[in-house]
Amino acid sequence: MKPASLVFGVFLWALSLCGCSATGPAVAAAAQADRRPLLPGAPPATKAIGMMYNYPSADPMKPNPPPGFFVRSAGALAADGDAIEMPPSLPRILYEGELVIVIGRQARRVAPDEARECILGYTCGMDGSPEALNAQGERDVARSLAGKSADGIAPIGPRIVKDVDWKNAKILLRVNGQVVETSLLRELVWDPPKLVSEISKTVALEPGDVIFSGATRAVPQMQPGDTVEVEITGVGTLKNRVAAPAGDLLQPKAADRPPR
Repeated sequence: MKPASLVFGVFLWALSLCGCSATGPAVAAAAQADRRPLLPGAPPATKAIGMMYNYPSADPMKPNPPPGFFVRSAGALAADGDAIEMPPSLPRILYEGELVIVIGRQARRVAPDEARECILGYTCGMDGSPEALNAQGERDVARSLAGKSADGIAPIGPRIVKDVDWKNAKILLRVNGQVVETSLLRELVWDPPKLVSEISKTVALEPGDVIFSGATRAVPQMQPGDTVEVEITGVGTLKNRVAAPAGDLLQPKAADRPPR
């Protein structure tokens, strides 16, 4: 089985563990109608796509596997300025700053050249990444991927731009005003048209859907009271504050964190 198909299959299994099922076109349309727009000029998303292994490995002796993707609930998305509420069931969540692709028209089994015409534009995204400690086997992987759909864990914004400077644009991830990760758009393994094309072979993308294009790494552990920012050259800055969870949450100690 190809990596993307395996990841997608594991995600569907994770949904079944939660008593959920995949949505058809009618259900997706109804879900879109019930959601508030998160980006000016774009319809609400029916789903979000996350990417893995879309940056070269930092270790030249360990080349990346082919990029893979997973589908996450549109409920995981939030807007610029929204509070990120940590789910009590996920005690360890990491930050990832990413370029987000916004779909403008349906993409289903499209070639990369056609995929360009399906992209409405680009924005910033902060991909909250639950960490599965000592993960063993498919069940732990499934639970980790299911955590990617936690409500409001992945804000996007603040605006959509039609294009970016692919040669020079940077992604800066800041926590409490301190830069904790820098990445370059030109280092993406699959560029946006390639991403849209590959995903559309398996999952039809609808207007408003978003694709988190991947991060170099996840850093440091999310804590209530944090302010997290994702800035992309020519796009803008996404800024959100982390709120305390509604329920009890065990807070593991985190080392080397920027002060609040």
